[in-house]
Amino acid sequence: NKSPVHKSLIFRHKEDNRANKRKVSVIRKDEMRVMTSENIQVGDILYLTEDQEVPCDVIVLSSSHEQVCFDFDSLKAIF
Repeated sequence: NKSPVHKSLIFRHKEDNRANKRKVSVIRKDEMRVMTSENIQVGDILYLTEDQEVPCDVIVLSSSHEQVCFDFDSLKAIF
């Protein structure tokens, strides 16, 4: 029988794997590419759409919406 801590670690590991395999559009070297979030590098520009989960720490450079908010509990951009 596994302890609650062990079960929590297994759950976290599965969630991390799921998050790392999420597809994201990235602009790198002036070229748009679709890749898994585990391959995002410092300096990449992410192209996010409404309700898309934010796969990493980001700085919002611009938006086509007047007001952009982020729901940090769900990690989703809210336009």
